[in-house]
Amino acid sequence: MNPFKSKSCVLLTFGGLFLLLLAVGLAFILRGVRRVQVAANLPPTVLVLSPTNGETFPEGNIIPVHVNATAQNPIARLEFWLDGALVDTKTPDPTSTDPTVFSTSSQVQITLGAHTLSVRAVDSGGLIGQSPPLALLGVARVAQEGEGETNETGSAQPPEGGTPSQPPAGGAPTQPPVQPPATIITPAPLPVTPPGAAAPSLITVQPIDLGSIWPIILAGRPKAPSALQVGYENCTIRLLWMDNATNETHFNIWMQPFGGTAQVIATLKGTGQATGPTWYEFASPWAGIYSFWVEAVNALGSQSSEIAWGAVPDVNCGPGVATHLSIRVLDLFVVGGYDRAYCYLSIEGVPEKRVPRNDGEFVRVSGGWGDVSHLDSLLHPIPPDGEITLEGKCLGWSGNSGPDDLGTFSAHAPKETWDGRRQELRGAGFVIGYRIEPYGPSTASGFFGYTDYSLPAPSQPSITIQRTSNASENERLARRPTLHWRWGGDPQKLTGFTIFLDGQFFRHVPNWQGGKPGEWEEMFLLPTSCGGVYNFQVAANVGSAQSPLSPSFTYRQLPCETYIKVTYETVEFTAIDDGEIGSNDDAEVYYQLRARVSGGEDKVMTFYSWDAPRTMVQHKEYTFYDLGLGNTRRTKNESMDTIIIPLSSEATPKLTIMVDFYDYDALSLDDWLCLIDKDIRMPASQWKNYSSRYTTSCREGLLIGDAEGMVTYRVETFQGPPV
Repeated sequence: MNPFKSKSCVLLTFGGLFLLLLAVGLAFILRGVRRVQVAANLPPTVLVLSPTNGETFPEGNIIPVHVNATAQNPIARLEFWLDGALVDTKTPDPTSTDPTVFSTSSQVQITLGAHTLSVRAVDSGGLIGQSPPLALLGVARVAQEGEGETNETGSAQPPEGGTPSQPPAGGAPTQPPVQPPATIITPAPLPVTPPGAAAPSLITVQPIDLGSIWPIILAGRPKAPSALQVGYENCTIRLLWMDNATNETHFNIWMQPFGGTAQVIATLKGTGQATGPTWYEFASPWAGIYSFWVEAVNALGSQSSEIAWGAVPDVNCGPGVATHLSIRVLDLFVVGGYDRAYCYLSIEGVPEKRVPRNDGEFVRVSGGWGDVSHLDSLLHPIPPDGEITLEGKCLGWSGNSGPDDLGTFSAHAPKETWDGRRQELRGAGFVIGYRIEPYGPSTASGFFGYTDYSLPAPSQPSITIQRTSNASENERLARRPTLHWRWGGDPQKLTGFTIFLDGQFFRHVPNWQGGKPGEWEEMFLLPTSCGGVYNFQVAANVGSAQSPLSPSFTYRQLPCETYIKVTYETVEFTAIDDGEIGSNDDAEVYYQLRARVSGGEDKVMTFYSWDAPRTMVQHKEYTFYDLGLGNTRRTKNESMDTIIIPLSSEATPKLTIMVDFYDYDALSLDDWLCLIDKDIRMPASQWKNYSSRYTTSCREGLLIGDAEGMVTYRVETFQGPPV
């Protein structure tokens, strides 16, 4: 017998027994600690005794709210919330014999419309419990009738559709929604998760083993989310809240229709860090009023945000409403023996972007067919007019020869064609097959996002605008600035950028719209062309994570000037006598257009030589634009039929409009056919936002053997930057 082996077996046996006893002891210790911790982490329970859910009150009534709250820890305060706003706070008597029980009451005033009421209890440990939201209706008071009359007012009825009902399959709601109360404040649209990010999936909370229970017990319940806001736009709801917890395993998103039953509409995997601003975007339900709150959850329980609510006013909304269009190239055929090609694409008038995006990238062509498998889908917000416009051009290379112009394309795709069918863009030397499909909440359960402070923020934001000497073109260009910025993160992980205007979400920029490596730009349309001040910031999107914001860039537009725009529209002669032998009902014309502002500019456009004579006959209406075509010696002007001049600084400016028509005679002096000399005078304040159409007759008539007729023109003003 080996004594060393025997001793080893004995030691192993005793060691195993010791470890087993230690594990059992620790289990009981942890079990006891967990029981104590769980009891101390139970949130308060809040019961609203009155009013009751669905009650109706005359507008202006001040109603009592009776509440009873109980908790494991002493109660610190009760908060009364009406329509998402804190209206009252009650604290218990510090000399109370039982600080874990608090019964109290408050008062709220009911105005006309729908309201939600909830009460939150906060205990000494910061745990929060709240009552389910109560739906209350304020109805119009019934006027008192005169003495001796019969009062048959009947009972006050709430507006139709108080509780949004599920419509029949494939249909819209059968009742209009309840009108939201005046106290609802809907924040501006919030940032969306970059397209292409995976939608969060439902998760299952697994039982906690002994190895992981200790840090969770020490940390306790997660801190409650705060500052919940509800935003609505284009049948999409966006929830924004502050994530204050570092130990949540997931978030529960709760929704309750007005007067209906609350339900969890999404369970989102937690970040495990206090990320600050966090958001969730999803397709809105049917039209109506809804309450929302967010729970941060772990194995020891949950903590809820305050209740916020918002309205869905559009009766056409419902589950599965898309917010963007996905445009995908299916095939490309090129004629002419080219081996590679690329195109420029403009969507809805936005300046052209290269496809493929980067210089040096091409669509490889073999046997006339291009390999488009590497091209990503392009995303664009759904146009409000129900039609998307695609314009651009393509170029081809053959060996070292190129680029050759293959032609341009233009197409207008109405919403009836957004069903995925193949459509074509045709140019002189190519055919592009493409399809358009809705994209957004209809193709995913929702978009979840948060701020990741480890991501680099975009830098060096700046604005450039184009300028010309043409006042009308300057006004258009000033509304379309280009924002530039840089980003030093990993471009392979980048899914896009979010632009913020004055601190609010403005637009999402897909990654395909990038320019040079590390540099991006985006052109957009502003509501003003002059006098505005706009602050821009940019954040990078990587999956569901959003970087911190870039430094702010302030774009100050030039001060506004008022311009007068005179558009000469039509002329028609009712009688012509050109003085020539033979027919007297036509004339070979030349003419002059003139606009002058007192104390300001005087502009003249002369049309007197064409490639072919301009012959006009009586009783036919002509447009000045068509008459001006082909004029080879007209003075430099802004168009065929329009004069634009700045308004002078006089207190009462006068606009003089003149039109002179002459008939060219080879055998005698030229005839003066028509003269318009019109003065328009008014105070400078009335010139702003002015628009009117005039019809004026020729001063000269048949008595002197010329012509008579009518000229129509429009006078309008606009605000624009100085030229």
